Amino acid sequence: MEKYIKKVTEYFGCNHEQIIPLSSGFQNDVFLYRGVNKEWILRLSRRRSKEELNSELKFLDELKDFGVTVAGPIHNNVIEFENHLFMCAFEVAKGERVDVTDSRKWNKRMFYNWGKIMGKMHSLSKQFPKMSRKSWSEHSRQLYRMDEPPVEDFVNRQFFTLQNEVNRYYKNDSVYGLIHNDFHQGNFYVKNNVITLFDFDDCAYNWFAQDIAASIFHAYWQSQSFLQTEEPFSTYFIDPFFDGYRSEHFLSNTILHQTPIFLQLRDIFLYSLFKKVWANNVMEDWQSYTILEIESRIKSGAIIGDMNQEFWSKFS
Repeated sequence: MEKYIKKVTEYFGCNHEQIIPLSSGFQNDVFLYRGVNKEWILRLSRRRSKEELNSELKFLDELKDFGVTVAGPIHNNVIEFENHLFMCAFEVAKGERVDVTDSRKWNKRMFYNWGKIMGKMHSLSKQFPKMSRKSWSEHSRQLYRMDEPPVEDFVNRQFFTLQNEVNRYYKNDSVYGLIHNDFHQGNFYVKNNVITLFDFDDCAYNWFAQDIAASIFHAYWQSQSFLQTEEPFSTYFIDPFFDGYRSEHFLSNTILHQTPIFLQLRDIFLYSLFKKVWANNVMEDWQSYTILEIESRIKSGAIIGDMNQEFWSKFS
């Protein structure tokens, strides 16, 4: 990351200590810029086009204009350092990371607000002009990391089956549009139950059920791992989450019908991601268990939490 820190310090005319590395990944490097009376999140992107990045910033600006609490762009233009290396600057999200064991942050009021901000985004999506972001139709394999080796045969087979199923879905703006595409509690902060959403790097034209499935998958996963609640997950989380969603956007039976497919696709996405990220390290027990658990569901066609079609029919 050192060479990127040098580029950033040269651009801002600041010293090395003002640029704090936060994360480094396959697609991006992320830094905190701590200037005089200001803090910005800086993201250096290597695998997005300038047009795609400008569309992401435009999407964020549009959402902010309509009152959606997102960490928006500081600059409306992408900064190009060199060929295919771009920098975007964002506000620092208000609040703190979500701790599922802290009832001040992980509670039904927050779940309602979680659904509400998603519903509002989906409702607004149909009003925005067409933007240059990837879409299910053209880039479905890329959206789920299926073009990044290694991908085992059983994963390819299951993805092909699910892809064919989704390709039969009828597209209209009540079920499909520009979405966050990675909407879970790791990508927002909370303060007084108010959510500030960030990390729109994966935003794409996809089914609304994808956002819903990502949220429910990760909420269920962490709840099962760290909490013991007397209520079933359906009433503890999904009911208030859907109440919030319905306050802004119609939750059709079509969306509910599509959700289990996208829960299965989430397994494929995470399996491919974890195999790539954890491949070069000695895995801890929980990592090995996670991969084996997801692998088992993919091979058997099972859905996390047994949230199959029958499960979703109760929310109609």
